[in-house]
Amino acid sequence: PAKPFHHSLAASGIVESLSENVAIGVPLAGLVTEVHIAVNEQVDVGQPLFTIDGREIKAQLRVHAANVTVASASLDRIQAQLDRLKSVNDPRAISRDEVSTRAHDVTVARAQLEAARALVAQDEALLQRLTVVAPRAGTILQVNLRAGEYASVAPKAPAMLLGDQERLQI
Repeated sequence: PAKPFHHSLAASGIVESLSENVAIGVPLAGLVTEVHIAVNEQVDVGQPLFTIDGREIKAQLRVHAANVTVASASLDRIQAQLDRLKSVNDPRAISRDEVSTRAHDVTVARAQLEAARALVAQDEALLQRLTVVAPRAGTILQVNLRAGEYASVAPKAPAMLLGDQERLQI
């Protein structure tokens, strides 16, 4: 075909956003339940892009929340026993060793309660990570996953490609 220009220059390469494209990854492998955006959509920082199935983590969260309740009840019971022992006025009725053992039991029960609470916090953080959000504002250039597909943490292509199309570079 005839060229419309008298002078031209040809080269091979790619066109990408001036601030470089961002390859959006998957935080945890799992089934994609929802894709919130499409190609060429503008996104803002923190806008949800896609969601991974969180049923397993939600079930784990319920178990860990129940463990918090159990640990709290255990701490209350052991603390009550220690308080009863300390309220006895006759030092001959209860040995110091018994009181010391109960005090250590209270310390252990407190640590177990904190460990159970930490597991709940960990599960809640994992649930938040399952909804992947835009790290910066821009345009969705590619969407390489669909609802119902299994998303891997080491895919051949990124889950999504985000770039700024205001200014481009070659």
